[in-house]
Amino acid sequence: MVDRSKINHDIQLMVDTLLNMKPDPIPYFILLKEFKKVDPSEKAYVSAYEKVLEHSFVREIEKTQTQSGYWGEFHGYTEEMIRRCLNIGLDPKHPCLIKVCNFIETILRGEEIWHQRCEKHDNPRWWLEIFMPLVSASILSLVDPKNPLLRKHVELWRYFTQSSFAEGTYNSDIEMETQYNYFKINTKRKLPFYNYYTILLLTSQKDILSPTLDKKMLDYCMHKEDGMYYIYEGSPTKSVSIHDTKDFYKWLRLLTIYKRFKSWNTYETPYYQWIWNQRNSEGLWDMIKRPRGFYFPLSNSWRTQKNRIIDSSICALRLLTNYHGF
Repeated sequence: MVDRSKINHDIQLMVDTLLNMKPDPIPYFILLKEFKKVDPSEKAYVSAYEKVLEHSFVREIEKTQTQSGYWGEFHGYTEEMIRRCLNIGLDPKHPCLIKVCNFIETILRGEEIWHQRCEKHDNPRWWLEIFMPLVSASILSLVDPKNPLLRKHVELWRYFTQSSFAEGTYNSDIEMETQYNYFKINTKRKLPFYNYYTILLLTSQKDILSPTLDKKMLDYCMHKEDGMYYIYEGSPTKSVSIHDTKDFYKWLRLLTIYKRFKSWNTYETPYYQWIWNQRNSEGLWDMIKRPRGFYFPLSNSWRTQKNRIIDSSICALRLLTNYHGF
């Protein structure tokens, strides 16, 4: 059994250890903001955030953003850049995030479409009328979860999910039928409730899901042997060793996404214990090889063991604290 009070105490000791290692600007700011809970009005916070804004990572993000607010194709690269901005600690009011949110709003109002070639599917309407609005709403909810344009999409995908559990257990046929009755689009392409975008959208605020529906959704997700498409396609209940860096990171990311559910606390104990036990002899985490994707690096580079350990430890500590993944 995990002793939460002891772990919380030990986490603060770890954070102090990481700070004493003199981390680079971005991990230093994350440690202050997320773990030390320094008030944004304090001088230490302001000074640390200014250094983040001056960082070459942020400068490159600013430089490569188009006037319209996106980076390359929206589905794929722009989504990744938004996650990157949030992961390194940029405030939702940062100009890059404001600009891209303005672009997403034009899509949700039906004034624009993604600036990329539509993917080919059995019905072209699926991409434009189902997938594009869902993805856009989901990604916007990461930055601005209370945006009024989200309400329609939240209510719609909650309705689909409620229908799928109307008989007590999940029924994909009812879910597909309910979606067809709304969209009137014949397609074999499924968007079940357990896809990445629907889960992000429906967990973007605590009051969206009833406790009963929240638990049914998480229970189903936790027992899916193939995990979540594109995130981690293995069973979430099978713990992964940190020595398997690629899968350990993907598995950890999946758990931080499932942690968004209110009922996560009914599952957390064995996973927290396992992750806690993946520390090295110095009591920190070390993924050895940098995983691909938006998350790393936080430090300027991974050429030094110190930076690698700092970044790996922040990744693990986020699951053990109040961080909700994406």
